[in-house]
Amino acid sequence: MRSIRSIITNIRLPLLILAITIALPARADWGPGPPAAAVFGMFALGIVGGFLVSWGIAAIVKVLTELFLKTKRKHSLFAALFMCLFLGAYLYLVEEENLLYEVELNYGYETKVQVHNGLFLLSLVLGYIVGYWITPKRKITDAQKAVQAFLEKHVFTGLTNVNYGFDSKTIHYFSESDFAIVLERVEKLGIGIYGIEPWLDGSYYNTSGYEDYTNDPTDPAWYKKAFQEFVAEGKNLQYAASYYIPSIEKS
Repeated sequence: MRSIRSIITNIRLPLLILAITIALPARADWGPGPPAAAVFGMFALGIVGGFLVSWGIAAIVKVLTELFLKTKRKHSLFAALFMCLFLGAYLYLVEEENLLYEVELNYGYETKVQVHNGLFLLSLVLGYIVGYWITPKRKITDAQKAVQAFLEKHVFTGLTNVNYGFDSKTIHYFSESDFAIVLERVEKLGIGIYGIEPWLDGSYYNTSGYEDYTNDPTDPAWYKKAFQEFVAEGKNLQYAASYYIPSIEKS
């Protein structure tokens, strides 16, 4: 299954071209010689309009997915692509191949409309699901693996990761008390922090980067001050951070 996903993600540009070519194609009914400019204009409008509408729907569903599943996703582009492709293919079958002709003939126009609306929505849902599945997963480099191993051995050990699925499983979140211990260990080890990103009840809350305080991510003063500023807001935040480990990043 992963190999299929890899193949499709590697040909995503041709798929995009195919999708916008199929979706909402220009129809010229002016006889044997329609004006070329009119045909081109309609085709371009269909491409832009069809894809933007699909992307808009995908973005709305993405927000709902993040809201209810408490996860961060980056699949809007692929979801829009396949929604556009599936919907375009369905409309082509309806218009050019009379897909619902037998339904109307045997069950009447109202039934045809109901079936059409159902298949219309189904094509969007299937397109979104396929786009969601095809979305390439972020690859972890050897350096990132080394950083993660170092952190889990020397910084995170004995502490409770409170990331229960609202963000990528590779990102550790900690309570206020545990994150204070994280900062103590970071200072003792002489490593640094690029940024602190607290979340509130599984949703993004704010972020703070070392550039706002200093030029050195290993300076304990900056991350201690940033942390205390978040603590002073009096909210039950879950803290994550991006870490700088000189021995790994300079190797």
